[in-house]
Amino acid sequence: KDLGNGIIDWQRDFQQVLDDKFNYGFISDSLKIPLYKVKLLFKYHTLLSLTEFINVLKVFNALILIDKGYLNSFTIESLGKKVGFNSRITFHNNFIKFMGLSVRKYVNQKE
Repeated sequence: KDLGNGIIDWQRDFQQVLDDKFNYGFISDSLKIPLYKVKLLFKYHTLLSLTEFINVLKVFNALILIDKGYLNSFTIESLGKKVGFNSRITFHNNFIKFMGLSVRKYVNQKE
């Protein structure tokens, strides 16, 4: 399996990516690709650093939960923690970075 297909698979089943053990070493071991190549090719294929890639998938997971009504019973802060962000600010900043608007504005647009 090559890195491009691995990235596609991880996007489809992103729960594995949200695991703390998901890093360049994990990718290297999983795909049997030397670590230096993984670092170079990952950025080439995704245009993102590994951290940004993980954060995009966390935001994507948040969107799924929002669409399922998570915020009807829980706070935005708890949503951020549920998808794996360590702080409300980090969740807020990443949501805006990748979605172009805050969680609150995103929810209000959907109504």
